[in-house]
Amino acid sequence: MNDENLIAKPDKLTDNFVRFYKQMDNESDRGAIIVSVSLLDELLTDMIKAKLAPSLETRDELFDTAYCPFSSFSAKTDLAYRLGLIRPSIRKSFHLLRRIRNNFAHATNIKGFDSPSTQDRIKELLRLNHVLIKTLTQLLKDEVPAIETTNDLIKNLGWRKTLQLLFASLACALPETIEDIGSIVAP
Repeated sequence: MNDENLIAKPDKLTDNFVRFYKQMDNESDRGAIIVSVSLLDELLTDMIKAKLAPSLETRDELFDTAYCPFSSFSAKTDLAYRLGLIRPSIRKSFHLLRRIRNNFAHATNIKGFDSPSTQDRIKELLRLNHVLIKTLTQLLKDEVPAIETTNDLIKNLGWRKTLQLLFASLACALPETIEDIGSIVAP
């Protein structure tokens, strides 16, 4: 066996994880959250459109018009859940990310990741996704021995990097599921 066979080759999930994780790196705190939720919004749109029968119009009347019913991230999140495209915990996670985004986007006195409400929402995201976080902390424990709990994760990575890790973990599988979604057949 040659050395090339021993090198791990990234798969699509890994590529997506790295892409989503790095997406936040070059942004301000405010920009990182706004861009991240915007990416989730686009992914949900693609997932829902893959499920629904195609629009008969040039512009999709459900998504692309001035008064379309699914223009908001909140509406898309709820529709994706109701169509069975995302699990209840992902729905709740996306709504928490939306609330964090709204805090960053609409606040005049931005406290960023130092805001108690932002930190509380990140803690709630960690609780909702405790199995994923436990797996990540177990993996990181070998690399960073000081990380054994979610509090250690926050202490070592900080609030932003912890959220970045969670966001990338939640988002990385979504592009791959689009290919597997069965469309509703139009009559």
